[in-house]
Amino acid sequence: MMTSRICLCFFILIVLFINPVDSQRGFRKKVSNQRPEESLSQNWKTLIHRLDERISNFDIASISSQFVSQLKMMLTRSEMSEKDKWILSQNVAQALELEPPRQIQIPIIVNLLFVGFDGDDGSGIRISEEYLQPWLEHVHGLLSHQIGNTSAIRMTELPVSYVTYQFQFHVHEVSAEADRAIFEVIKNNMRLADEDREEGKETIYQVDVEAVNEVLQSLVAHLNLTRSYSLFILNPDISKFRSSRYGYRFGLSRQEAETQSAKISAATLLKMWTAQKMGKKAEIDQEDALEEAILNIRKKDNSNDNSEFDPIKKVVWKNMKTSSKEWAKAQKQSTENSGSIQEVLRHMLERDKSDGIDYVKKLASTLKQPSEFDDGSIVIDEDCLTDIYADSGRIGWIDIASESFSWGPIVGGEDVKTNYSLPKAQHIAKLASLYEVGREGEIQGEEPSKENDKEKLIAEKQMLTEVMERSCSGAYVSELCSELKVKIKLLDADIQSLSNSIEENRNEINTEKNSRDLPPPPLPKTKDSASIFTSDRLGKLTNTTFALDTFLSNFGAFFDQTLHHLITPTSSILRPVIPEKIAVSLYIISNHQIYESDDPSNFHFTVFQQQLTRLKLPSQQITFKLHKLRLEDDPVVTMAYYSSLRTAIVPTLKKGGTYVKSKRIYLDSYSLVQQLKYVSYQSRSHSHDGHKSRQAPTTKSKEDSIDEHHSDTLHIPVFLFSITESLPVFIDKHFQARAVHDVVVAVQSSLTQWESHMGCNDHHVNWNLRNPLRQTLMATAQVLAGMFPSHIHYSQATKKTTQNWLWSVGRSPLSFTSFGTHFSQMQIDIARRNQLIGQLDECSRIISKGFNYLMTERPTKSNYKVYSSIPVEGLKDSFSYIHDLFAEATIALENMQYDNCFVLVSKLLVESKKFYNYSLVTVGILEMVRCDQEVVQQPLNKFYLFLPAFSLIFVLVWINFKPSKKLKPKIN
Repeated sequence: MMTSRICLCFFILIVLFINPVDSQRGFRKKVSNQRPEESLSQNWKTLIHRLDERISNFDIASISSQFVSQLKMMLTRSEMSEKDKWILSQNVAQALELEPPRQIQIPIIVNLLFVGFDGDDGSGIRISEEYLQPWLEHVHGLLSHQIGNTSAIRMTELPVSYVTYQFQFHVHEVSAEADRAIFEVIKNNMRLADEDREEGKETIYQVDVEAVNEVLQSLVAHLNLTRSYSLFILNPDISKFRSSRYGYRFGLSRQEAETQSAKISAATLLKMWTAQKMGKKAEIDQEDALEEAILNIRKKDNSNDNSEFDPIKKVVWKNMKTSSKEWAKAQKQSTENSGSIQEVLRHMLERDKSDGIDYVKKLASTLKQPSEFDDGSIVIDEDCLTDIYADSGRIGWIDIASESFSWGPIVGGEDVKTNYSLPKAQHIAKLASLYEVGREGEIQGEEPSKENDKEKLIAEKQMLTEVMERSCSGAYVSELCSELKVKIKLLDADIQSLSNSIEENRNEINTEKNSRDLPPPPLPKTKDSASIFTSDRLGKLTNTTFALDTFLSNFGAFFDQTLHHLITPTSSILRPVIPEKIAVSLYIISNHQIYESDDPSNFHFTVFQQQLTRLKLPSQQITFKLHKLRLEDDPVVTMAYYSSLRTAIVPTLKKGGTYVKSKRIYLDSYSLVQQLKYVSYQSRSHSHDGHKSRQAPTTKSKEDSIDEHHSDTLHIPVFLFSITESLPVFIDKHFQARAVHDVVVAVQSSLTQWESHMGCNDHHVNWNLRNPLRQTLMATAQVLAGMFPSHIHYSQATKKTTQNWLWSVGRSPLSFTSFGTHFSQMQIDIARRNQLIGQLDECSRIISKGFNYLMTERPTKSNYKVYSSIPVEGLKDSFSYIHDLFAEATIALENMQYDNCFVLVSKLLVESKKFYNYSLVTVGILEMVRCDQEVVQQPLNKFYLFLPAFSLIFVLVWINFKPSKKLKPKIN
């Protein structure tokens, strides 16, 4: 009986040992028989969450830095098999020979043309190649694309772009004949800005911008530089106007526009121009013949591509003397005196540009009956006088011989344009003279110190002489007397040496004074004496070199700002996918019938359509719709409007220089858009429930915009509130239009002359609040293409949006020194490039995420068995194709082939998602193997296994072997 019980205990123990192992094997079979794809699809979200957590704790940067070198060292062993490569690799990306994605570099060529730096002008400035190149080498050649935000868009964190711009500077040497041709145009188109000025007031001249623009564009086209950006640095030799100020302006001054002769000339020229447009062909004038001659020359001399990018060099020097000399000869045929008002207006019409034609039409319309314009609805705005300009093409210029001008906010301005913002020729001469005076003072400063030393030595000699006379008067000569004699002799030698040195300094000062009174020696007249690229260093005198160094350092800072603000400015948050269609809906909501809100003089809807159409990509489609509503007829819009209305007290600086408190009525843009979204969503919800509700113009609700980037249509609602109140209504205190997310809100008031917070050359800039076209275009361009005003820039150091008003010039809606409404070709390039960069960043983000997933998985012997199940060829082919698409897209952007680049980035987005899916499937399969391996190799816990077994054995043994109770015999 005891033996059977012991056998039963051992049998139970064996069963407890065997059953856990069998249960483990059963689970292993269950996992192994399950398809990886099925398990992956069931736990897709869980897998992605686990991978993202692993990536956050994974040091990818340290591995990426050693990635390529380790891979090359490992693959040098040609005898290594595929399995060995897999096992020895640190991660799956390395095993598949996939390199980490790099930043996208877009090449941009900037042409620099120095005009008037041959040393023959009044300032005598000459710049050589060897002197200028070191300064250009220190300008940053790689700039990251900056993304900023405004106060209307409330975000805590901004995305970082994967795109960088690689600049190359081409310095072109033009002939002296070309310099003189450009100077002749500037001189011939110069006229007085204020003919009725007071006596004793400074004389100011104005130069017609379009005339200078035309001659510079002609030179750029002749030199084959139209596929790049050009910056002219002008130093005109205009001795007649050296003592006067002159600046550049589009159109007429306010005094000129108010004259009757200007209005009659505009009406007459417009009538003649309209007759020619209607089919009465006039003879080809001299300017058309000039353009044909330039085209013929360009066709003959088109062998060199002057816009070719060289990735090795940062600064490239090119000799364009011959070609520019031919251009100058043809240009002489068209030079004429164009300084009159009639010639300025005629040139506006002949150039056939929409901004010039609109200006002449507006000026001619003021000649009609005065009764039609008693309300002041038509206002001829006056552009600011500037010394720097950005034209309608891809050209900008700076005139260092002109006196400086200033512009920017009057109150609370940041980095406003001042008289010291640009390098000027006058500053060079002033610095040279100041340095010379300082050097003379330095020489003269040595003389008093030496005179003091001489006086001290003489006093010491006198004291020692007196001591010697008292102590050494007897016959006995002590040792002290001998020492005193030696010291006195040494002092005599020192005094004589100081006297000679002082005399030499005086002779040197007199010689330098006499040399400065003489006229400077003439420059050597050689074949290259008129070139700015001579090998002679400018100024062997120290003062001239110091002044030129200061000028070039200022020019380097100015050039760096030009790259940031003019060519590659900061953009807003870009759209991740380029929409194929753009739908712009303009809602004009008014509360009056005093004037027509959409009249061309108040809001030119046709110009609004034309300018936004220019910003789109060539393959995009854009549509416009105009809706007119009454504010009181729509409760949705009325509630949103009055809920967002605010009042404030704004400090204002008046013309007399006094601060006053002015009451301001404005709409909070962020609150207005949120109100429109909320009430529109509620309105649509009630309409879906069967209740009748008026369909109001609204923005997309939050639920509708979750999957917005998958839509092929971008809807841009523009709300223009035409309000007549006791005070004008603004947006966010100071603006007429703002962009909030994908919505544009604007206001229109009845005042035509409002003293704004902007200033220009110590004068207030007046705004026409009845015509908010410029600021509405500015805000809509921000939604459409991520474009900010010209003065907005994102500072990487302070992590916030800053201002710089240097390049806020030109006939553009993004400028505050002009009243133009036409985007330049440079801004059109920026708009199209921004849209493409947004999708390139999205592709880079998707690729980087998929690549990081592959970097987190480590190849092992155990997971090599599923190597055949991994889409290896798909990963390699997709990654290689992505690399080729990136290269082709950057080449297309370099050549400004935006339509071709749009096709490439569309393919790139599809291929990026494909690579991401391949990466996710690969990691999912390896995760299943790793989980299976962890389950199989999980060690058995001996404690939980033996504890119940020994407890049972103890109980059985106790039952079987416990001592029996001794029975007592029963005794009766």
